[in-house]
Amino acid sequence: MTPDARDDVTAVRPLGLAVIVEEWHQDADLRAWMLPSQRDRLPSLVIAHVDFWLALLARSSARATFFVDASVAERHPELCASIAPRGHEVRAGTVEEAIATAAHSGTRPRCASGHELRCATKAIGACAADVACFRSWEIDPAQPRVTSASRSAQRRHYVGLERTVAIVESLLAARAVAPLVDALGLQPLPLRVPAVDPQQREAASPSVVTTATLAVSVVVPMFDEVENVAFLLRSLDTLKSAGRDRCSFEFVLVDDCSRDGTWAALQQECSERTDVRLVHHDKNRGVAAAIRTGCLAAAHEVVASIDCDGSYDPLVLLEMIPLLDGADVVTASPYHRDGRVANVPGWRLLLSRSLSVLYRLALRRRISTWTSCCRVTRKSLVEALPLDRGGFLGIAEFLIRVVRRGGIVVERPAVLSSRIFGYSKMRTLHTIRGHLRLLLAALTGRVR
Repeated sequence: MTPDARDDVTAVRPLGLAVIVEEWHQDADLRAWMLPSQRDRLPSLVIAHVDFWLALLARSSARATFFVDASVAERHPELCASIAPRGHEVRAGTVEEAIATAAHSGTRPRCASGHELRCATKAIGACAADVACFRSWEIDPAQPRVTSASRSAQRRHYVGLERTVAIVESLLAARAVAPLVDALGLQPLPLRVPAVDPQQREAASPSVVTTATLAVSVVVPMFDEVENVAFLLRSLDTLKSAGRDRCSFEFVLVDDCSRDGTWAALQQECSERTDVRLVHHDKNRGVAAAIRTGCLAAAHEVVASIDCDGSYDPLVLLEMIPLLDGADVVTASPYHRDGRVANVPGWRLLLSRSLSVLYRLALRRRISTWTSCCRVTRKSLVEALPLDRGGFLGIAEFLIRVVRRGGIVVERPAVLSSRIFGYSKMRTLHTIRGHLRLLLAALTGRVR
């Protein structure tokens, strides 16, 4: 078949429209920049995205093929039940496999991906492809922005999302569209999702144990972290659920005079929670000061602190809390020989590692990590120690004061990963100079 003849056929043949149903964070461009534990706590948007697609296609009485990701089908079996009755095909396998099957009977169909169409400069209505394939999340320009990903990965994922709806509408107006089973003459290959017995699902869930053995306050400092509020609360709920047979938790969230709506978001999201206590600074005082404020406001003697941005998995606290028996401070240590880092920018890693080495050599203590906010200690110890530096320097200052007074510090190997949302508030050069001055003050006995 000549190219001209092929174009003539394409003009009258329906365009196969495929939608790959997956979570927005399952895209390979983002997935590589997050740990599995982080992805599990991200918001699920797939149902909202599918509902949008169904409404969008219904306006033009158009039908499509939906390829439902296996993990999505298992987690949301009701999705398939909502798609098929609208006249759409719900197909097993992948778009690539479907196209390969169609190629056996003739010329291999041409497929245009959603990314290609989002980046296209020519008129979308003139698309000469046989198949247009979109991912379900491509119609949502308001989805969370993962800042841990590289700039190129962010560009590939987010570019042109605001154009997707208009692109689909242009295709629907310019060409007849059909599910792949009709457009490519394929044999039906329906996706079959095993029914889940609600009684089995309930039996698989661990029973709730109400006899907690230890009361723990978890302090979380926050400054301009509105993007992380929902993610943080899901992470804390995971900690509470995983540790309910060992600990009862209260969460003290300290807003350090944020300017971006963090305080309002916290008040809204936590208004009906009895396990969360909100504390607000009337001026910005720094991360160490916020942790101290939270510890002093805590209801329990055992206090833990952790970053709000997911740099450390809160579940590590369950391994750290028992180590407090016989220690004054237990600190998460990614620079321990058994710890590791993931997706952390090179400059931040070099800065943090170098500072920890300097502290270890200067103070002659075999502590691998001096700058971690993820710690477990006692409220009475926090009350007894002064704190002259409220910012990032105060994290190291607290540990210096503990060891100079003969305190016992235990390290728990941990994984440090890059934040998923938002940006670090650290001023790099200012922080480096401050740490050098703090080291000098420690060496000359001015910090004890």
